[in-house]
Amino acid sequence: MGKLGNRDDKELLQELYCRYDPLLFRVAARYFPTDPQEREDAVQNAWLKVLRHLEQARELPEDKLPLWLVCIAKNEAISLLRRRQAHLPLEEWLPAASPAAPSGSVREAIGALPELYRAVLELKFVAGYTNREIARMLGISESAVGTRILRGRAMLKEKLDAEGVSE
Repeated sequence: MGKLGNRDDKELLQELYCRYDPLLFRVAARYFPTDPQEREDAVQNAWLKVLRHLEQARELPEDKLPLWLVCIAKNEAISLLRRRQAHLPLEEWLPAASPAAPSGSVREAIGALPELYRAVLELKFVAGYTNREIARMLGISESAVGTRILRGRAMLKEKLDAEGVSE
């Protein structure tokens, strides 16, 4: 397949939009399955990025174009998730009380940990989320969640041992 040629920007963008907008919505739906407004925002942001980098689209072979567009849509959806979660207080992620929630002193010790570990430990042990759910919420990999849990638990154990708490 050839390149997109020298069409004017408006014509090229219109052609890309007509051919690939449904694809970008499917990509965004993986990240926002229940929120159509967020899906629309992610796709709109993706098209704005495509517009800013239209010259790059012209240089790509047509068979590489769908992958390029999917990557842009995926990255825009992830950016929206991160921005939204950066403004979402932890209290909104946590249920009022979990039956397996740690006791007060342990929970206080978790709360005193650095934010990087505190959020993951609270989501895991207080709220009962799985590593996969935590990874999605925080926009990080499952292996990063596992690493943070291990390090956070080690810090928590050290802190509790120093305070003489054995739970």
